[in-house]
Amino acid sequence: MNETMENAGIIMKNTNRCTNFSSKVDQLIKKISSPLIDFSAVVTFLLMGFITLDVFMRTVFNRPIAGSIEICELFMVVLCFAAFPYTQSHDKQLSIDLLVSKLSDTRRTLFSVFTCSIAAIYIAILSRQMVLVTIKFYTRQDITGISELFVWPFMAFATLMMSFLCIIVAVEAWAAFQKCQYHKQTVLAVIALLLGIVISLIPFWLASSSLGMPKVALGGLSFLYLIGLAMLGMSIGYAMLVTGVQVLLLIMPNMYIALSLIGATPYYSTGSIMMVVVPMFVLMGELALFGNISAALFNACKVWMGKTPGGLAISSIGGCAGFAAVCGDTWVTALTMSSVAMPAMEKNGYNKSFAAACLCIGGPLGILIPPSYGFIIYAIVTEASVGKLFMAGLIPGILLAILLSVIIYIRVKITPSLAPLGESYTWKEKFRATLGIIPMLGLFSIIIGGILSGIFTPNEGGAVASFACLIYTISLGNMSWKRLRQALHKTCDITSKGFIIFIGVGILGYALSASRFPTSVSTFIMTLGLAKYGVLFAIVVMFSILGCMMNATPMLLLALPAIFPTVQALGFDVIWFGVICVIMMELSAVTPPVGLVVYALSSVVKDVPVASIFYHLLPLYLGIFLLLILLVIFPDIALFLPNLLFTN
Repeated sequence: MNETMENAGIIMKNTNRCTNFSSKVDQLIKKISSPLIDFSAVVTFLLMGFITLDVFMRTVFNRPIAGSIEICELFMVVLCFAAFPYTQSHDKQLSIDLLVSKLSDTRRTLFSVFTCSIAAIYIAILSRQMVLVTIKFYTRQDITGISELFVWPFMAFATLMMSFLCIIVAVEAWAAFQKCQYHKQTVLAVIALLLGIVISLIPFWLASSSLGMPKVALGGLSFLYLIGLAMLGMSIGYAMLVTGVQVLLLIMPNMYIALSLIGATPYYSTGSIMMVVVPMFVLMGELALFGNISAALFNACKVWMGKTPGGLAISSIGGCAGFAAVCGDTWVTALTMSSVAMPAMEKNGYNKSFAAACLCIGGPLGILIPPSYGFIIYAIVTEASVGKLFMAGLIPGILLAILLSVIIYIRVKITPSLAPLGESYTWKEKFRATLGIIPMLGLFSIIIGGILSGIFTPNEGGAVASFACLIYTISLGNMSWKRLRQALHKTCDITSKGFIIFIGVGILGYALSASRFPTSVSTFIMTLGLAKYGVLFAIVVMFSILGCMMNATPMLLLALPAIFPTVQALGFDVIWFGVICVIMMELSAVTPPVGLVVYALSSVVKDVPVASIFYHLLPLYLGIFLLLILLVIFPDIALFLPNLLFTN
C-alpha cells in the first residue's frame, strides 16, 4: 500500500511539474504577445495617419504619395500578423460552442486536445510553405512596383508570426493534454492526440486519390467536414484552413502542387488594399465608443421620445441606428448602446429581459446602415462596389429601425408592465439634446460625402473619418492616452479574428474552385426549374439554418462562394442581393442557439437569463422578415440611392 501511495505521489509530482511548465510557457507567450499587440496598435495608428495624409496631399496639393497603395498593403500585413499571437494566446478566436458548451469540463478538454493538435499540425505545414515563399521572394529580390520596397522582409515577418502562432496552438494542445492527466483521463487524452495526428496525416497518405469519388462530391463533403470540426470546438479560421489543405491534397495531381498553392495565401489575404477598410472602420467605431459619442445619441432619442410607450427602448433602437452610422460592427453597436441605455431603462422600471432584447435587435443595425463591416465582407467575396453597397443599405437600415420601433410600441401597448412611461421634456431640452448628434452626423457626412464626391475611396473613408473622430474627441477632452490605447488594441483584436478567417477562406476557396463544387451547385439549381424567387426563398432558409449554427461572418464566407454563381445566373441584382445577405447576417447575430450578440450582452447585463432574452426577441424577428418581404416586392428600397448616385 505504501508503494502504491508512493507511486501516486510520484505521478502527482510529475503532473504538477508538467502543469507548472505549461503555465510558465503560457506566461512567457503572453509576455511576448503583449508587446506585439502594442506594435500592431502603433501600425494601425500610423496606417490611419498615412492614408489621411495621402488624401490631404492629393486633394489640396494634387500630389499623392507615390506608391501609397503598396505601402498600405504592407502596413496591413504587419498589422494583422503582429496581432495574431495575442488574439490566440488570449483565447479570442471565433468559434462555435454549440456542442462543446454542453459538455463537461473534462470532455471539452479532450476535444481541445483533438482540435488543437490538428490545427497545430496544419499551421506548421502552412508556416513551412510560407518559409519557402519567403526564400523565393528573397532569391528573386521581389520589390513593390512604385515604392520599390523589398517584399521578403514583410513575408519573413508574416512567416515568423505564423510560426509563433503554431507554437501557441501546440502549447494549448499540450496544456489540454496535461489537464486531462490531472483529471485522470490520460488514456483518453492519448487517444484524442493520436486521433488528431492520424486524421492530419491521412490526406498525405491518400494524396491525389480523391477517395475514389468525384471531385465535386468531395467538395460538397468538405462543408460537412468543416462544420464537424467547428462543432467540435476548432476555431472557424483554423477549420477552414484544415479543410482547404486536406481537400487540395486529395484533389490535386500530387502533394507538392497542392502545398505550393497555400504558401503565399496568408500574405495576399492580408496585404490587399481592399482589406484596409476592415481595421479603419472598426477603429472609427472604437474611437466613437471610447470618445463617448454614443451617450449623446441615446440622450437625444430619449428626450424626443418622452412619454411614448416604450420610449426608452425605442430610443435604444434610434441610438443603435445613429451609432451604426459611425460603426460597422454588430456587437460593438449593441454593447456600446447598452452601456448608456440599459441603466436608464433599469432606473425607469423596464423589464430587464425586454430591455436587453431591444438592445440586441438594435445592434445588428450596425452592419446594415453604412459604413458596414458586413457589406465590406460581401464586397471582398463578390468584388461588388463598396460605395454602392453602402448606399443600398441606408434606406433599408432606416426602415428596419422604424419597423422595430413600431413593434416595440405595439408590444408595450399590449403589455404596459414591460416598459413604464418615461419623462416629458420641453422644446428647449429637445433642441439642446439634438445638438449632441452633430458629431455623429459630421462623421457620417465625411464618410458618405467624401466617397460620393470622389475625394477619397471607400477604402480610405474609414481612415479619414477615424482621424476626424480622434481630433474631435481629443478637443472635447474625452480621449486620453489610455482610452486611445484601448481603442487601438480592440481594433487590432477584432481585425485579427477576422483575418484568420480570411486566410482560411482563401485556402478553402482554392479547394472549392479545384473541386468545381460552387459551379456544380449553381448548374444543379438551374436545372431544377425552380422559379426565380423560389430559389431566393431556399437561399434565405439556408442562411436562417446556418445562422442558428454559426456567427454571421463565417456564415457568409462559407455560403456565399457556393451560391453566388446561381444568384448571378438568375439575374438578381448583385447590390440588392448584398442587402439581403447582410440582413440575414443581422438575423444570425440574434437567433438561438448561437446568437453571439445575445450572449455578449448577457455577459454585461447581469441577472438576465439568455433564454428570457431570446423569448422577448421573438416578436422583434418579425421586423427583419417584414423588411425582407418589402425588399422583394419593392427592390428600389435598396437600389434607389445607388442608381441615383452612381452612374455605372
